[in-house]
Order: sequence, then structure tokens, then C-alpha cells
Amino acid sequence: MNPQVTAEVNSTYQYLIGGCLPADAPTYVRRRADSELYEGLKAGHFCYVLSSPQMGKSSLLLQTACRLQAEGTACAVVDLKSLSSPDILPQKWYAGIMYRIASSLQLTNRFNALKWWNDRELLSPIQRLEIFIERVLLRSLQQNLVIFIDEIDSILNLNFSTSDFFAFIRACYEKRVQRPEYQRLTFAVLGVAAPSELMRNQNSVPLNIGRPVNLTRLQLHESLPLAKGLALKAFRPQKVLQEILAWTGGQPFLTHKICHLVLEYGSFIGRNNEAQQVEQLIKNRIIKHWEERDLPAHLRRIRDRLLCSRCDPSRLLALYQQVLQHSDSEKSEGIGGVPADYSPEQMELLLSGIVIKYQSKLIVANRIYESVFNQFWVEKELGNLAPYREALAAWLAANREDESLLLTGDSLQEALEWAADKKLSQEHYWFLNLDRAFAEKSELTAARVAETSADTHADSSILSLPLSENFATTSDEQKLYDHIVSCVQTMAPNQVIDRLRQLFIDGMGYPDRDIEAALYNIVSVKNFDREFKYIIHRCCYIPINRWQLHSQHKYAISNLIALFKQTSPRFGTEFYIVKRLQEQIAAFTKSAEFTTLERLVKAVEKEPAPQKEEINSALGELIGRYPYLYGHSLLSKDSIDEDQKTIKILQAQRQKQFETDLSQYLNFLAVKQEDTPTKIIVPTKNPTLLNDDELHLAVREFAGKVAGDRTHKELAQFFLRDVRQTPSYKAFKVELYEYLLSAIEPEYGGRQFNDRLYKQIKNILPENDSVKLNNLLLVRTCHQLFNFLVVENPERPSHYVFYDLVHNLGPSRTMALLLKLVLLSRKVKPELEKRFSILFNHYEGKSADEIMWFIKSLENLNVAMTVNFSNADLSLIKQQIMME
Repeated sequence: MNPQVTAEVNSTYQYLIGGCLPADAPTYVRRRADSELYEGLKAGHFCYVLSSPQMGKSSLLLQTACRLQAEGTACAVVDLKSLSSPDILPQKWYAGIMYRIASSLQLTNRFNALKWWNDRELLSPIQRLEIFIERVLLRSLQQNLVIFIDEIDSILNLNFSTSDFFAFIRACYEKRVQRPEYQRLTFAVLGVAAPSELMRNQNSVPLNIGRPVNLTRLQLHESLPLAKGLALKAFRPQKVLQEILAWTGGQPFLTHKICHLVLEYGSFIGRNNEAQQVEQLIKNRIIKHWEERDLPAHLRRIRDRLLCSRCDPSRLLALYQQVLQHSDSEKSEGIGGVPADYSPEQMELLLSGIVIKYQSKLIVANRIYESVFNQFWVEKELGNLAPYREALAAWLAANREDESLLLTGDSLQEALEWAADKKLSQEHYWFLNLDRAFAEKSELTAARVAETSADTHADSSILSLPLSENFATTSDEQKLYDHIVSCVQTMAPNQVIDRLRQLFIDGMGYPDRDIEAALYNIVSVKNFDREFKYIIHRCCYIPINRWQLHSQHKYAISNLIALFKQTSPRFGTEFYIVKRLQEQIAAFTKSAEFTTLERLVKAVEKEPAPQKEEINSALGELIGRYPYLYGHSLLSKDSIDEDQKTIKILQAQRQKQFETDLSQYLNFLAVKQEDTPTKIIVPTKNPTLLNDDELHLAVREFAGKVAGDRTHKELAQFFLRDVRQTPSYKAFKVELYEYLLSAIEPEYGGRQFNDRLYKQIKNILPENDSVKLNNLLLVRTCHQLFNFLVVENPERPSHYVFYDLVHNLGPSRTMALLLKLVLLSRKVKPELEKRFSILFNHYEGKSADEIMWFIKSLENLNVAMTVNFSNADLSLIKQQIMME
């Protein structure tokens, strides 16, 4: 390519990812909607563009406005998103619309718009808007005028009806008969909404007198402007664009993004390599780790819309699951999809963008959505929404042996009805159909379970891993799991570890050639790359789940994990398959899944050491001391129920041991202080890293009377009793602020903390201020306060407030502040534990003496949890505290 042309292409073909394309952008693709909207508005018709997000509405608006303005038409744009906050009043909302119209048309230079509006405060907001249009706008401008109302879906957030607004737009068109000046005025509405959502009174909706403008997907013949920019990186740019459209289905945002990725990250694409290289780029840069790579948010917006829909999310996902199933089963015949009937759930799916209507049927919009939001993803999210999920979790935690936890009667019938139209993961069918008369029905309903089940000699406790759509057939993987189960059941731990070394580290010469072949099949398929860490993680947990139950075998867990990091293959490194296997093992050792296994080793193997030794350790070595961190620090986000059960067992054992040790030591201290020589004092060790004075202070804070004659637990009970009578959530937040103040030193709080706490509480869920307090609001309030007081999430582990509290109030008083929230609802206890896990993981590599403030906090929290949430016998120490 000519260097001058190359420079021109490089400087002008900047594919925009998100936002609005500039009016002169060479990468703007003109579609049929461009001419429909332009011609409709030029003819004076009311037009509306309602579609899924990121389909190019804003760019369409800008392009159309520029074309109209070039011909002498005045254009005003009102972005309702910036106006439509849930707490805005009608008069301010309408005033904002008026001001944005006036500002867009530069009328604010001629008159004081806000004064004009306020001078007519006796009139309703809609009357003032009508008068402004008629007496100011149409008199000031003599040319044709188009008002674009963008982000119309924002009105769904308002706490008042907008029927008058739509009736006003319709009235402007009806006035054309008697008032000719109104013929110069035209409206266009754009947004993400169904017509039925915008207004209930269909008689006054202007949409039924207007023209819909459909934003279709990008077609190859329309999209050729995009191909010119690809010429820098491709021998056949149009062919590359064709392959991109095959993945995006013509979705504008995704198409622009992939074109950008080709320029930014792709190597030169030669002839006949287009399909392969585009697929590799999309899988590596978009599908792989999509939640982290999705910037600006697109896939996450679709996910959130599905899971936080106005429709029942479970019904929405069940419908989408049907679309996926039909697509899979009928794709070869070219007739996939679910018949469109425009139900609320179908409209919501269409508005999310995940499906489109094609030949009167709903189909998945593109291959990228089908890869990300695949059958496994739907099954996982449906499992999270199951109304019986807590009962299922308890049954699985009981190793599926406690039949008293199974549903019966009406509860079972309701669960079966909920699950009837859904495909769920295997454990749901075990739970709902175990020892039931309709086992045959279960097999018919759970076709996938039957396809992926192991042979009759396999361990039925092995569950499936999260897999992609390209990884749904798991016969080789299941064969691998079944073999490891057999080894664990028949061999000593050292023999099992040696077998795993031969299989995963050496990669050649395994005694069972059939198992070696299954591993080769997995490793050789590129689609398995991103899943291999889950497979190897599951393979590790199969022996761990069994060794953990036998103390004489626990030593083997650390040897197993060390196998992957400290061992290299003994031979065969010149072979491709061994190299590929080692690449995957190396990637596994750098993954979050492997990190959780390393922590597990420390928790299982390392017994608490004397205080001096612990202080010289890194924080990560202390994980065994804090069972309340296990659920978040020893498990990955994709851990299956079997692994979770193992951690719960370990957690329960360690919590019980600490409770026993703490009660013995505290009662030992209490007896030791009494002058009764006849009593025999049995010495015992301090199980905490606090000295005796610090421990006494902590127990006094968490178990003693802190307000008159009441403990923290009693204060929480009285507070809950009283606030249930408050008239509104807003009033509850005021009471909550006063409730928390008792844990804050006045001198510290008076400087700035109390003000910050008050503002924080005041701004929590303001849209619910007028409703009555309920359990959900209580839990969500505590969650947000934990974000403020401790830390929000792993991506932003900023914790200045917590650090400041500990250094000013001390660890005990800070933990008391958090305890006051936890005592309001047991449901928030895991959330607090999660926050401390985030901080633990953040400081994991620090030496204990560098972060002693944090360790003291962890120790105090350990004591607080034991005192308030266990059955530890603290009678003697409590009696002593009461006597002080």
C-alpha cells in the first residue's frame, strides 16, 4: 500500500468503541434506518427508534440532525438520562426538558429561560412546557424544527407518571389542523424500551400515530466503509470483515470493537487465513475472561439486564434456554429458534439484544453471545435463582445422606413446577428426584445429565465443572475423573501422587493408555485451553476431598500441590503434546484456582504456632487461624459443591477447636484470678495472638455490658424491635445512625467520621426512603455499610476508613462497630467475612510484624464471632466481667 494512503487510513480509521461516532467519521455505516428517519422527519412525521442497547442510536441521531441542519432545519436534542433520576420532582424534570431545548437552539442568549419558567409557577409543569413551545419556541424560530428525545427509557426510573408528556407530544401533532405553525414542529424518540413500557394509556400515546424506525444489523454490502480501515492488517480486508460479521451478527458495537482489535492486536492476515485468525482474536480478546475484558461494558450490560430484569429472571432465562436449545438442535436444518409471541419475557430478551427476531422466530443474536451466554452459564444462573437453593445446599453439605433435608409435599411440588421447563445441573435432579416414584421422568427431563453421567462404578459425588459451549461433551474429562476416583479408592496417597505425576507432569508412559489418550484428547483441543485449569483443579480436589477426612492422610495434600510447582517432566519434552500439557500446567500454577489450593495447604497442614513464631511469619501462613475466611479465601468463584462441602467441614472443625480452646483459656484466667487455693488450676495456652490484657478487653467489649445493663447482642435485639415500628426506611436510617454512634468515641467521631457516616447512611438506597423497612432492605443496607467501613471489592481494595478506625478506635472497638451490624441479621455475616477475606488476600505476602494492626483486627473478629455466634462456655469469664 502507498505510504501516503497508509498514513491516511491510519489517521482516519479509528474505530470507536462505545459512545457516538463523529458526524464526519469514515467508519459510520449507513443503514436503511438512516434514510427512513431522515425522510420521515423531513416529511413532518413523528418517528421513534426503539431497540436494544449499543445498536447505534446516538450516532444515527447525530447523523440525521446534521443532515437536517445542513438543509436549514433547526434541531434540538434532549437527553433524558441526565434528567431522570428516581428522586427528581415533575416540575424540575419538565424544566430540564424546556431548558435543554432552549439551550440546544441557543435561545438562552435571548431570554432568561429559568426565570421565565419560575415566573409561571402557578401553572402545572406540562402547561408551562406547552406555553414555551407555542409562545417562545415557534415564535422565535421560523424554520422547521425537530426535537430529538433521546434515552426515552430513562422515564421508567421516574417516580411519577409521564402520561402527560406523551399526551403533550400527541397534542402538538393534533394542533396542526388549527395552528399551522405546529406543522413546522416534529418529534423523534429514541431509546431502549418496548412501546408498551412507555405508557399505559394507549389512546394518548403518540407512538400509534408515528413511524417506527428499525435499526437492523449491519450487512456486508452496507459495511464496506469499515473494510477500508482493515486494509492495514489484511490482504483481503472485505473477507476479514465478512468473518467479523459472521461472529457479531452485524451488531454495531461488537463489529466496531473487533475491527479495532484487528488493528490494535492482530497480526497481518494473509489469504485464506481470515476465518482462523478472526476466530482466534475473538476468543482470546473477547470471549476468554469476558467479564474482565468487557470494556466498555457490553456483555456485562446484557448479563445485568437478564439477571435484574423487571420480568422474573428465572422465566427469562428459561425462555432464553429454549432459544439456545432450538438453535443447537435445529441449526443444521437452518430453522432454529422459538416462535415469537411478543410476551413480556420475549420483549425483554429482544430489548437486551441477546436475541433477535428472524422469520417470525427468536434466535440468538450472534455467535459471541452464544459462546458467552451458553447452556452452562444459563444452568449456573438458574441454579442461583432456584427457590429451594438453600435446602439443596444443606443437603449437599450433608453429603446427600440426610433425607430429612429433602423437600416433601407442597414444597416439593412447587420446586418441581419451578424446574419443569428448565434444564438444570445434575445436583438439582438428584435433589428433586432422589428415591422418588418419577425417576423415569427425571431421566427424560434431564437429558444432558444422562449423556454426561459416569459408569455405575464411578463416584457419584463428582459434579460437573463450568464448561463452554464448545466443551459440553465431557466423555474424556469424565473418564479422567472416574480414573482418579478409582485410584484414590484403591491406592495409598503416595501412590496416587505418583500416578498424578506420571499423568500430568511426565505426560508420557502412563500405565493406562486409555486414560493417557483421554488426557491427550483434552490437551490437544484448543477450545479446552481456558477450561483446563478447572479440569486440573477438579482432579486435585478429588483426592483432597477424601484425604481431608482422614487425619493420617492430610500430609499428602501439600505433597500433591507441590507436585505441580516444583516438579518438571522426566522425559518427552521434545514432543508437542508434552510441551502443550506443560504450558497448561504452568498456566494453572499462575491461576486463582491454584492460589486457593496453596492456601488450603496452609490451612490444613499448619498448626497454630507460638506467638513469637507467628509474628515472624507472612500473613498467608496464618490462614489456618481464621476459619471465617475459608469460604472466600480457599475456594475459587467456580468451585463446585463437592469442594465447598470439604471446606465447610474443615471450617467447622477449626471453628469448634478454637471455641473450645478459647473457652478453656478464658475460664482458666477467671479461675486463676480467684484466691481459692483449694481449686486445681489446669494451665492452658492462649489460642489467640492477643496478649491477656488485649484478650480481656476484647471479651469485655463483645460479651460485657456496653450500654447500661445491655450487651451488644441485647442492644441489637432491642433496636430491631423498635425499628420495625418506624414509618419508613428513611426514618430507619436515622435510627441506624444513632445506633452505630454508641461504638464510636465522641472525640474521634466529632472530627469528621460521624458526618461521613451520616452522609453514607443517608445516601443508601434513597429510592426506597418512603417504603417500610423489610429484611431485604436491612441486609442491603448492611452490605453497603461494609463497603464503606471495611472494603468494597477485590478490584478496588481501598480501605482507608477501616485503617483509620483501627488506628484511632483500636481493633476491639472497631470490631464492635462491625459486630453491631452483623447482629442485626445473620445473613450479613458472610458478607463481612468476605470483606476481611479481600483484605487478607491483599496483605497475604506481608510479614506479620508489618501489619500487626490488621492481625489484631482479625484476632478480635475471631473472638467476637465466637462470643456471639457459638456455644462456647464462657460462663466464668462473663460472671467475672459482670462483677467488675
